[in-house]
Amino acid sequence: MRIKISIGWVEDTNDLDPHPPTGPPPDKAPTTPSPTIQHPHGQQQQQQQQQQQPRSHLKQVWGQLVEVVSRTCLESTWHGPRHCWLQRGTLHGFLWLVLTFSLFIVLCYIMVSILLDFSNRDIRLRARYRARVNELPGGHDGVELDHATRAGGHGGRPEFLRETHHNLTRLLQRHNMTLLQLYDKISLSMGPQCCGYTRPITTVSGKCHALVLDSSMRQLSNSEYTGLYLYLKDTSHLIPELSRKVVNAAAMGLPGIQVSLLDNTRIPMFVMELGTNVVRPGFLTALEVTLTKVDNRNVRTTVDFLEPPCYSTQDSNFAQDSPSLLGLSPNCHINVMFSCISQYCPHCYPLYAYDLQKAPEEGRVCSVLEEAECMKATTYIYAGYPPNRNDTNTTYLPDSCLYPDWAGCARVCEVINFDHTPVVTPFSQHVQRSLTRYLGLEANLSSVGVVMVYFRHMEYTLHTYYRESLPDLLGTLGGYLGMLVGASLISALEVILGTLHVFLVTVAALLNPCH
Repeated sequence: MRIKISIGWVEDTNDLDPHPPTGPPPDKAPTTPSPTIQHPHGQQQQQQQQQQQPRSHLKQVWGQLVEVVSRTCLESTWHGPRHCWLQRGTLHGFLWLVLTFSLFIVLCYIMVSILLDFSNRDIRLRARYRARVNELPGGHDGVELDHATRAGGHGGRPEFLRETHHNLTRLLQRHNMTLLQLYDKISLSMGPQCCGYTRPITTVSGKCHALVLDSSMRQLSNSEYTGLYLYLKDTSHLIPELSRKVVNAAAMGLPGIQVSLLDNTRIPMFVMELGTNVVRPGFLTALEVTLTKVDNRNVRTTVDFLEPPCYSTQDSNFAQDSPSLLGLSPNCHINVMFSCISQYCPHCYPLYAYDLQKAPEEGRVCSVLEEAECMKATTYIYAGYPPNRNDTNTTYLPDSCLYPDWAGCARVCEVINFDHTPVVTPFSQHVQRSLTRYLGLEANLSSVGVVMVYFRHMEYTLHTYYRESLPDLLGTLGGYLGMLVGASLISALEVILGTLHVFLVTVAALLNPCH
């Protein structure tokens, strides 16, 4: 009989026990909470951990800032910060830092100065010469001379004004004439045989005859003998003698025939009285002309919203639109005077009218006394001070007349200005006799005055007025950026965006500690 015995290893005793215990095992018995006992050493560790939490947060924020600054410096097209960052901690990096910071401060100062200068919107000037033989710019008749300005004024003592008004009224009634017709009647005239190519106009000095230069009249060489000659007969015996007892000598103009040069936009009003040359008989009056062309097309840019656009005279018809001529900058003072005089003399129509054809239709022409009051207002306007407030006969002018706003006056796009230098030379007796015989005048009874107008040099000065535009500003700023720090406008944009990025990262990290 054989007995077989198996020897093995039992790992789980529960499998062998047919009735396992239902209660919990001894090592997994439920535990009851026991009171904690804090030791002084544990409290110190907890406080240190609480203090280390904000430090670790600031360290994390600082790490983020360093990462952003590093990426900005390495990716920027401005080479200075890149050199400073890559060579930080060395002497070479310190030198780069000092140099970059110094140039950046200088750049900031220059940029602020340029921006302040740009905000002032000052008008600048470019002046240069242009020599064009036989092609000097001719004048365009911007002013319709038939609608030119007439102005009449009287001054003196009140007794003289009353007597003048009485005599003038009697004279007009005797000849059945108006005051405007009387002005034309007593003015000197020029015969059609001599000066049929001129056009009569009326100014404060009386009737004038205007010669408008066009392309058919040009000087072919730079010689004074190729200019324009005018032969004028002596009319000094026709000038009435005025008593100095009743007329202020200081208020009288120079008697005689006067010659003046005007541009194509100026109304021949006070210019004929203030800026003229009196032709003396027996003398040669040589007017050496200097021509200046003014270009105002670049004064108004996209930034200048308040600046009115320039006015082109080439496509204008001032005969149909006379007020537009008064709104231009050369005649702005006359426009202000018109408006002020109309307020000062509301009961009559003064002779300060730019359109004489409307004078009889709009109302009565001012008398001599009323005209004198208007002239007094004109004197106050030009003097720049208000009338005496204690004077009951004088109406106080508003500040808009005394201190007008010239900003609303439109500039002319292209203006041709004439400047001349007069040189007066006496004739010899032989030349005087030859001229009187040539012109068919009686010898020893009449003398002749000669006016010579010529260009000394066949060139003119071009004045170009302008304001700095936005492209000019960007070009100037970009040039200084490249010269001082070797950067461009893109680099400046990178600096601005990088600074904004650093600021936003700092604020976000400080406001959100869990980030």
